[in-house]
Amino acid sequence: MQAEKEFSTLEDTLSLIGRYRILFFSVLIITVSAATGLAFWLDKFYRAETLLVAAEQQGGADQASLLGGLAGLGGLADLAGINLGPQDKSFEHSAVLTSYSFLTSFLDDEDLMTELFYRDWNEDNQEWRGEPPEYWDAYLLLAEEIVSLDRDPESGLLALSVEWRDPRLAADWANKLVARLNAQTRARAIAEAEKSIAYLTSELGKTSILGVQQGINDLIESQINQIMLANVREEFAFRVIDSAIPPSLDDHVRPIRWLFSLAGIILGIVFGSFAVAIRASKVRKQS
Repeated sequence: MQAEKEFSTLEDTLSLIGRYRILFFSVLIITVSAATGLAFWLDKFYRAETLLVAAEQQGGADQASLLGGLAGLGGLADLAGINLGPQDKSFEHSAVLTSYSFLTSFLDDEDLMTELFYRDWNEDNQEWRGEPPEYWDAYLLLAEEIVSLDRDPESGLLALSVEWRDPRLAADWANKLVARLNAQTRARAIAEAEKSIAYLTSELGKTSILGVQQGINDLIESQINQIMLANVREEFAFRVIDSAIPPSLDDHVRPIRWLFSLAGIILGIVFGSFAVAIRASKVRKQS
């Protein structure tokens, strides 16, 4: 009952803390020092960012003309895997960028497992300290903590960010991811167009109707143009507005040291108050 009375009001609490101020401030200083020291001890992570815009795939007057001239061949175009409508594949490409197959093939080619799980890798013995990490763990680390893709709904610009403890690696990975995605989408577009041309060529030999033949030839021409476009344009999926550069060593994004210090102050006050309450309780029992 006496303890409840001493902590019943703020004035009583402050009075008790003042009585045992040395204990209170000792706990507070230790807690703040520990939190601040932890912030300096933890690995620093840096963010490298590249600014992107979706590359135009097909459109304008040529697309409108093709749509008008091939109105009756929509079914054939579908069978050939050709989309005659307006094409905006930026969302598809964005999904590919964070997909399991894309990211795991990237970490394979760049040999990133030991870098991603550096705490579990014994550099001296060139072996894992325990069980080797699984690919799923590496994918989750990349997709959820390291690589992120944010879209500005107004401008349509995309920012690909990579956060890692080495600022040079962060910038290198960001630029390589974009280059890899562009190369992959180019190769896929070429393969799909070639497959469509092969199908359309076989269909061309099955008809003697001049109008249909002309329509198929137009479809083939559109796929040839797609192959030409993919071959000459390296930035096929996304155009790079601003490439990623290594941030300054002082420009880390985490840990946020002032937050650690603030948390240390709050916890120090809480722990200090508990320590004062325990000391006061012991003194009362002894008396």
